[in-house]
Amino acid sequence: MRSEPLRVYCEQIDDQIVVHAVGEVDLTTAPLLDQALSQATAAPAARWVVVNLTKVDFFGAVGLTVLLTATSHGHATGVPVVVVTHPGQPAHRTITITELHHKLALINSRDHALSDSR
Repeated sequence: MRSEPLRVYCEQIDDQIVVHAVGEVDLTTAPLLDQALSQATAAPAARWVVVNLTKVDFFGAVGLTVLLTATSHGHATGVPVVVVTHPGQPAHRTITITELHHKLALINSRDHALSDSR
């Protein structure tokens, strides 16, 4: 079964921006996620950015670069970036195998991220 190409959309909830990714994050689709995260971390009204990767079917190494860049940019602008993914999901596996879970803020629930930010 083939996964769908990446679809990225943003949702603003109060002063949090949730960036949802659905499909595959690979070399050809990662720029879509990168652009959405760049805009989210630079948004004047943003206090938190939540990256929802729970609907990602494939998460390649280039996705790690996108997340690390967004985290760094968020740190520089004072907008923390939190990544939502569950153990066993493609993004979670890629992040933990590379031991980047020490550099990224991972949580299991988008709702948890939103409640923690308030």
